[in-house]
Amino acid sequence: MVDLPLPSGPARTPPRRLRDRFRGMLFYLFWEYGASWVPFYVGRLWRRLVLKRTLKRCGRGVNLSTNVRIEYPWNIELGERVWIGNECRLEGMGGIRIGNDASLAFQTALQTAGHEFAPGRPIREQPVVARPIVICDDAWLGARTMVRYGVTIGAGAVVAMGAVVTEDVPPGEVWGGVPARRIGTRGSSAPPSRSS
Repeated sequence: MVDLPLPSGPARTPPRRLRDRFRGMLFYLFWEYGASWVPFYVGRLWRRLVLKRTLKRCGRGVNLSTNVRIEYPWNIELGERVWIGNECRLEGMGGIRIGNDASLAFQTALQTAGHEFAPGRPIREQPVVARPIVICDDAWLGARTMVRYGVTIGAGAVVAMGAVVTEDVPPGEVWGGVPARRIGTRGSSAPPSRSS
């Protein structure tokens, strides 16, 4: 089990250095046109090779399907045997840590940055905030799940397809809905009732 620190502290405004913008543009061009679309086993090997050289950390046995969108790769850490499905989006401005054996089903989005929305000012003029997302060991995010910045998905947790996660999910629990709420625990013998 990987010891992943939980996000803490106040939101931070991400740096807007020219170097980071240039680096991001180069990665985007290479990733989109030279790696993300390559099919089959050869594509998976090629993507893994590229990510080992660009991510903050890329564990053994990482498996990325086609058309995964990655932004700010230098802020993303993947554990051992992580599986990321087709068309997922990892926006790493605030940092992403994914533990061992975690799985993200197709079209899952991890959004580590957003805008404040205080009244009296247009959204485009609001400050940008960025916080890390932590997905612990053996967590599973179902298809089309969206995770907001500052959220931790606990070890062994399951998030149902289509859920929008705006708060921490404790270890071993099953969450679903918009916004996501607890609907059960992993390993329970009966599915949760609709009245709960």
